[in-house]
Amino acid sequence: MTNISREMFQTYLVAGTQNTGMDDFLNILEQALQAGITCFQFREKGAGSLQDSDAILKYATAAQALCRHYQVPFIIDDNLDLALQINADGIHVGQSDHPWHKIETAKAHGLITGLSCHTEQELHQSHNQPILDYIGIGPIFPTNSKEDAKPALGTNRLRFLTQQSELPVVAIGGINQENVAQVAKTTVDGVAVISAVTHATDIAQAVQALQKPWHRSTDENQS
Repeated sequence: MTNISREMFQTYLVAGTQNTGMDDFLNILEQALQAGITCFQFREKGAGSLQDSDAILKYATAAQALCRHYQVPFIIDDNLDLALQINADGIHVGQSDHPWHKIETAKAHGLITGLSCHTEQELHQSHNQPILDYIGIGPIFPTNSKEDAKPALGTNRLRFLTQQSELPVVAIGGINQENVAQVAKTTVDGVAVISAVTHATDIAQAVQALQKPWHRSTDENQS
């Protein structure tokens, strides 16, 4: 699955076992897929994440199988070797992940490519790379899901950067049910979340709430 539409970024779940626990990871992912997430990124990184390559491969392939069953794109964070090994749908890299070599190699193998940006300079540099498919901008709000998170941008800055982008934009960082409508008003193509889904007591309700701003705009356009 490498066909890209802006709609695939609307409800973009990012998670690894460090966010859910090993025992609950696949169950939480399947509930989110059943609820209608439009993209999934396997991000096994940070405190509490798996370090054994065989264990990482095991969970990645199981998550990929679920995504294929529900026909949802399966993206891997940073780990190019793993993405190529299991023929993932795409790879997402950050500015500190030596991104361009990984992006070039991934694109040569037909993968979807995404890059995190935090500044206007980083965004404009991305415009020189026709091999890039989408941009992740954040963090929008303060977040505890990432240990090395940069200062929160806020929605005004997000709106400005989104207007500058030539590519689809996914907003990430501290986004939840309470502030997603505010984020959607900036004209981003979607939101990427971690704890808003992985820590939800009702995953289906959480996913539906995150999707509501986009469904509302669709309904308004059709009325």
